[in-house]
Amino acid sequence: MTVLEQIAVLNKVCFGADDWYSDYENLKKYNKYNQFNYTYTKGDKGEVVGYLLYWCYVDCIEGLRSGVSPDYQGRGLGKKLFKKAMKLADKLKLPYWTYSSAYNYKSVSSHVRAGMKIKKVREDEEGLWIDLVYNPK
Repeated sequence: MTVLEQIAVLNKVCFGADDWYSDYENLKKYNKYNQFNYTYTKGDKGEVVGYLLYWCYVDCIEGLRSGVSPDYQGRGLGKKLFKKAMKLADKLKLPYWTYSSAYNYKSVSSHVRAGMKIKKVREDEEGLWIDLVYNPK
């Protein structure tokens, strides 16, 4: 199974089968764009156990989705993935931003522990969101 296939399967575990990123064909379409990229971490058996999907634009890096296998949560893998994105932001001198559901405290906490700052809290018809940002050094 390819890395993107494994990411789609893991996303399904983390966010459900109906989530857009749980469909491997959608990830394949995104992967054709130069701006789309991903980073991941492997588990004990070489399988993908954590991932971060992102767009790299000329003026910023946008975190799209991240997830960690329930069997590997609590080991700092999310923080490690966010730190990779922040290192890329430093290298490219671009801000890295993302958002999380305000109710997903694990995600928000992991982003903040990695070094991101809460930019704002906003509400729309889909819920309450927290925008996070990291400005490069």
